[in-house]
Amino acid sequence: MRLGYSPRIILKVKDSEEYFLDPNNYRNEAFERVAQSQPKWQKKWQKISNDFHGIKIRTLFSMVGADRIQELTQQAKLMDPEYRRANRPNFLTYFVVDCPSPIFPGKIDDLIRAFKSLDGLVQSAYFDPPASEPGVNPDDAMFVDQGYLQSANNGGIDAIAAWNFEPVEGSGEKKGGSGEKQILIDFERGWDLKHPDLPGSIALPIGENISLQFKSIVHGTQTLGVICAVDNIIGCVGITPNLSSIGIASYWGKERPNVLMAAIDRLPLGGVLLLEAQIGDDEEGVASLFDHLPIEKLDAEYDVIRLATALGIIVVAAAGNGIGKDLDTELNEKEDSGAILVAAAVPKQLGVNLVKGVYRPKRSLTSNFGETRVACYAWGDGVMTTTINNNGDQNNPDNPYYTYTKSFDGTSSAAAIVAGAALATQGMIYAKFGVRIDGRRMRDLLHDNGTDSAAKQNIGRMPDLGRIIESLSKPLTLKQYVKPLVDLYLADYEGDNGDPFALPPNEMILFSSPDIIVNGTNLPKVIEIEQGQQYNIELQVSNRGVNKATGVKCRVGLWAEKADGVSKFQWLNNTLTISSIPPEGKKLTSKLNWGSTQTNKLPPGSYYLVGLIYKGDELNGFQTQMEIKKIFVNKPYDYLRTYVSHVNNIAWRQIKVIPPSQPS
Repeated sequence: MRLGYSPRIILKVKDSEEYFLDPNNYRNEAFERVAQSQPKWQKKWQKISNDFHGIKIRTLFSMVGADRIQELTQQAKLMDPEYRRANRPNFLTYFVVDCPSPIFPGKIDDLIRAFKSLDGLVQSAYFDPPASEPGVNPDDAMFVDQGYLQSANNGGIDAIAAWNFEPVEGSGEKKGGSGEKQILIDFERGWDLKHPDLPGSIALPIGENISLQFKSIVHGTQTLGVICAVDNIIGCVGITPNLSSIGIASYWGKERPNVLMAAIDRLPLGGVLLLEAQIGDDEEGVASLFDHLPIEKLDAEYDVIRLATALGIIVVAAAGNGIGKDLDTELNEKEDSGAILVAAAVPKQLGVNLVKGVYRPKRSLTSNFGETRVACYAWGDGVMTTTINNNGDQNNPDNPYYTYTKSFDGTSSAAAIVAGAALATQGMIYAKFGVRIDGRRMRDLLHDNGTDSAAKQNIGRMPDLGRIIESLSKPLTLKQYVKPLVDLYLADYEGDNGDPFALPPNEMILFSSPDIIVNGTNLPKVIEIEQGQQYNIELQVSNRGVNKATGVKCRVGLWAEKADGVSKFQWLNNTLTISSIPPEGKKLTSKLNWGSTQTNKLPPGSYYLVGLIYKGDELNGFQTQMEIKKIFVNKPYDYLRTYVSHVNNIAWRQIKVIPPSQPS
């Protein structure tokens, strides 16, 4: 067995176990402590310890803090109504069981059954098989150059059209389609980042970049070349050579869900996470019933991927290579994760298949497929990209170490191409409209504006960036894909347009929301509140959507932080309402009367008025008033400063309570 993989079981405790609701309890020893806490589990746990000597249990998610995981989960519930409505997992109930020899392989099934016998404690226990890249054969014959960049009529995704995209037609300014201001993280095992045709700005890896397995290094180097090879006079060019941020996340020697959680913690809404992994690794010699399936087949990976898509992250995943499995069947026990699963097809240059004179590709024989699960396909053979030559010499130009290949293949190359198409599309949308779309909208946009495959292939469509450009000028596209039907927000600062990616000119202005208006004042300054005086407060609510918002309801609260760091929070009086807000418009709420009796009770000092929209935008799972109060009571100032700036339906304004003025 190779270095980098050790046999293990993934253990999931039932979400109802109260001990794990406290993030402070998520520690390596937590499972054993709970198993010994009740008589009904003690004997069984003792037997497991005696019969399977040498096992070690530890937390699965160790690369991201428990508090941060809970924050991500809460944020996902706010952003995705479906994620909010369903029972979602408590990630702090996932553990890893390391299984040394001779438990693996001889007793692994017995150990799983033993854990499952802990009724009422263990929800699931399963063997965690190794994973590998979804397939590449760098020794194949050289076929074509970068035909996948050409127009759809020529069998490609039309990246050339994206590079020439003008956000303002006729302006001559080409921007967005080559990936400006967009973010990528590539999840696999290894890369050689010294290739001269790869950007020099790729971030340090999450996890450890593999150094021992040449096949994995080749694979990662080829993946990045397809997406972001530098636009210069040498070699090839990536689909999006002008990305703002390129990251890599390696699961070499790590649990995949652990690394995935760390990756999504670094991605904002609209960022792209490419999953170049499938279950199983023939070189490990470890067989699994799930070999050659996408990693979302496994519970822990699925839960993290679903969290990512609820956060608006675009997850592009290889559908997997093997014997061609139907993912509608293989994944039918799980709801749609929201990921863009990508199949591989035979390129036009390699397998001409004309239907009424139009090219319609067929599925690559090894590629998985699925009528409902697989959204897109792309080239699964003959893909030219950057690579490395293990027998090469960096000092020998006739046999170079850093070189190129025309045979990147399988769902690996296909997923890389679709990830590039997603980044190009996101770049054009951001350049034209100033917004980014989430993964589900991106999946629909790429699929609905793509090239069909041959009949009964069940591999979705290949994105056509030329068609997407045409669609971006149509009002229906704007309504269907780009802008939500209703999107309400409170501005954090003057000039805030509700874009969650936009950064304020400076941090101080986050304390003076122009949409919290006191006695008609919304100037960016600390407002003085005199004890014993009456004040009127109203909120200005904006709608970025393309439909009218109706039945809008808001509240105003008062927050202060004591010297000991403990927060105080209270709601002020009644609900504020707006009957309707037009598309891309704004309106004032009814007025809140903050009476003299209430202000007279406030000790002098610094406070914050907190504005909240809690009803009116059904597409956003807005926080309840109880949830907001809990957050503001329990969290310190530094946390709330970040929280307010990232949540569109909350804003705050600093005030200063002063003693009553003396009569002259």
